Amino acid sequence: MSAVGDPVRVLLLYGGRSAEHDVARAGAAWVAGSLDPQRYAVLPVGITTAGHWHLSTEVRDRWA
Repeated sequence: MSAVGDPVRVLLLYGGRSAEHDVARAGAAWVAGSLDPQRYAVLPVGITTAGHWHLSTEVRDRWA
């Protein structure tokens, strides 16, 4: 449990094996950039077109 005032942790899961993979990546960057960093700590997890999951810095780099 987090203390009062701590940012809420948000898992941002995106990508996948779909033909819409690139759309999902762009959408994740938009969502991440829309969240107030004072209120939310975003943990981006990408799924590659091969189905592999990984902790991602790509989304963070795109909204920074």
